[in-house]
Amino acid sequence: MVLSDAVEVRRETENNKGQGIFATRDLEAGSRVWWWDRATEPIETYTREAILAHPQRELLARYSYMVDHDTYASTTDPDADPSYYFNHSCDPNCWYAWRRASRVCVREQSLRL
Repeated sequence: MVLSDAVEVRRETENNKGQGIFATRDLEAGSRVWWWDRATEPIETYTREAILAHPQRELLARYSYMVDHDTYASTTDPDADPSYYFNHSCDPNCWYAWRRASRVCVREQSLRL
């Protein structure tokens, strides 16, 4: 999993907004902010049933993303996958998308800092 050099993980912020992935420069709509290539990068995946049976199910359910039919990527170790820090908002500003055999997160609208 790779983060673009246009964003960074912040575990604490000055304005007390919490942890997350923040832009370090302007981003155009459609900019990749994170990507994962399933052919070259192993990632922990779970079925819905496996998440529900896991001792850390609340963590896995909150920070998972779909990578295939009934297959969700997630981690119990935030340092293993920066997507853990994505804003899990009802009104998100980035979206997951498939590009060939890769999973990417792209900026929906342009952002000016």
